[in-house]
Amino acid sequence: GVVVAWVDSRGPAAKHLVVGDVIESVNARAIAHTRDWEVASSRLPVGPVIMHVRRRGKSLDVQFALPAATDSAVISSLGLEMKSVPGVGTTVVRIDPRSAASAARLQEGDVITLVGHITAPTAAQIGDAFRSARTGEAIMLAITRGRTHLVVGLVK
Repeated sequence: GVVVAWVDSRGPAAKHLVVGDVIESVNARAIAHTRDWEVASSRLPVGPVIMHVRRRGKSLDVQFALPAATDSAVISSLGLEMKSVPGVGTTVVRIDPRSAASAARLQEGDVITLVGHITAPTAAQIGDAFRSARTGEAIMLAITRGRTHLVVGLVK
């Protein structure tokens, strides 16, 4: 499975997942490796989601609903000004407040170290990943914020 490193306190899973949970399946699809999670999380449907998790050694199913995006919630702009750092990733320089990056709570100074399956992505690769995503699709980002490492879903 994959270990939950961060839960968005305003997201649909906030009252259901906790940091340290190990996600073993999503909608009956086994999650054995990070790549399994990347695929499953990028294809989550609107509506009910069932995750089988292991929490403090105990096995349990958590269920929550992913809401449909409303017209006012659809954000078509990535909204990032970035600077590539070869071999490391891309530093966030500026964020448009009405953008997908702002909605994902990225911050100036964050270093994006993974986009989808691309490690140490360039600014161009991040932009390409966002442009190629379907509306409502989440793109997984790993970021470093100071000494903290986070995984966030950037939703187009």
